[in-house]
Amino acid sequence: MITRGRVSVLVGLLAVVVAAQLGGQTVYDVALRGDLAKGDYGFAPAELSARPGDVLRFRVLSGAPHGIAFDSTGLARTAKAALNRAMPGRVSQLRGPLLVKEGETYRIVVPRLPSGSYRFYCLTHQVYEAGGTLVIP
Repeated sequence: MITRGRVSVLVGLLAVVVAAQLGGQTVYDVALRGDLAKGDYGFAPAELSARPGDVLRFRVLSGAPHGIAFDSTGLARTAKAALNRAMPGRVSQLRGPLLVKEGETYRIVVPRLPSGSYRFYCLTHQVYEAGGTLVIP
């Protein structure tokens, strides 16, 4: 029997080990999970390495609402602009729309960015340190 907690772990491992290949681009599934009773919110996987043209598909697993935002601290103006263009339906700078129900997804096509780490977090659960890192090799 697979419980919800095990599903979260399995989804995270699956996303790390087996990302779908579609026409030269890799699609990474990133689960957004949350448990109010435990104060446990986060992304699975919390860190991933991707290249321009790859797709980040954020999917609400539990604990909605969630929202994807990138940390602007230290980002060059060109990197901010590229990320903003890559985020459909933005509600403000580097902030995507709220995802309010389980199973809902949000897709970002990774833009051309300088090599480095780009921190993202959940808009509604930042207080729980629900964050992750996109690494561009």
